[in-house]
Amino acid sequence: MGVDDLVATPQGTEPEFTIWQITSTPHKKFYDAIVVLVVGSVEKNEDLVKPVVRARFLNAAIGAARRFLNFCRALARDTEIYFNAPEVVPEYVRFAGFPHCQGWFDPYSGAALGDASTNFCSGEFVAGRSGINSIRWEALREAVQSSGQPPVEVLSLLDATIASANFDDRKAVLLAAISVEVAVKSFLQKTNFDKDQLKKLEDSLEIRFWEKYFDLLLPLAGQPSLKTAAPDLYKQIEVLFRVRNKIAHEGICYLEKDGKGHPMPLKHREIGSLVSAAGHVVDWLDSLKIA
Repeated sequence: MGVDDLVATPQGTEPEFTIWQITSTPHKKFYDAIVVLVVGSVEKNEDLVKPVVRARFLNAAIGAARRFLNFCRALARDTEIYFNAPEVVPEYVRFAGFPHCQGWFDPYSGAALGDASTNFCSGEFVAGRSGINSIRWEALREAVQSSGQPPVEVLSLLDATIASANFDDRKAVLLAAISVEVAVKSFLQKTNFDKDQLKKLEDSLEIRFWEKYFDLLLPLAGQPSLKTAAPDLYKQIEVLFRVRNKIAHEGICYLEKDGKGHPMPLKHREIGSLVSAAGHVVDWLDSLKIA
């Protein structure tokens, strides 16, 4: 592999650490390997074998890897990408994620530090997956090199899609509603809407969520009303949040009651339609131009 295939990206983290995430992409699709370099200080080289010291360094590396994979997941809209490995704790300083190697070095001399307990390769159970959808390497590189974070609305939407596929209807609805709420609020923050006035309206207007954000605040920000631009989609978002409220207050995934006052649970395909509607709204907001 040539040097041209490697991109080093500084990562923001705790003041005591400097992290460089080096990504190898020979095919310009996602990654072939991820190398995370964490640079920090220890009082003595012998401290490297102390669990509390190793845990601090490893958790910084885990955070950088998670951020990278979440950017991959969000940009590709790929439910097959995930990273669910937990952080390590001093009581068990073993990264139980995808097969990996750890090495500790003096950054000035390049000399290896530690011993066999700190420098090793491990092939434990896989807690990450690379996915099936490709994206432009340039887009991923730009995102990873930015100071931003993977968009929460897209990650929530992907989780909602997975929940729906697993027939976890309540979770799917809740996550889909979260994705829509985060998307529209984040969008309004990017507009020229006076932030103090926006906050005042958000807090003072006692009307339903979908009316407040998609039919009132968006036009006040110089953007089209979803109710006017896409009335059918607007109606689906209304249903999504009505059902979300039923779940929150009653724990049941329904919209209406029958003649006897009994809730009529939504069919699974109806839940799938609501999750799809959430995705369409996120895409619609992405398509709007901000002056």
